[in-house]
Amino acid sequence: MVLAGLQIHKVFTVNLIITADDNRIVVNTKNTVVTDELPEDNLIKEKGLTSGTFSISPKPFDIPDGVHTYLATAILEDTDGNIWDNATTWFVTRPDPSKN
Repeated sequence: MVLAGLQIHKVFTVNLIITADDNRIVVNTKNTVVTDELPEDNLIKEKGLTSGTFSISPKPFDIPDGVHTYLATAILEDTDGNIWDNATTWFVTRPDPSKN
């Protein structure tokens, strides 16, 4: 994930929600991001703005047989509960054809 135009000296929460194609929520986690703790190698400082990259990984979840689609939503909040941004993407799971 990337935080662009990052405010340093802030703590954010990234709420990651993954929803299956049957509308079940299979992941709902809150991940704390302390901007002062992001590694210097992950920061880009340009024209007075700071951007930073970081990774979050959900715990493993069961994926049923067959082809399935999922929506992954990340919601960025500050410690006051203000939502700064959100983004949604999708991904597909399918059987590995080489294992048949």
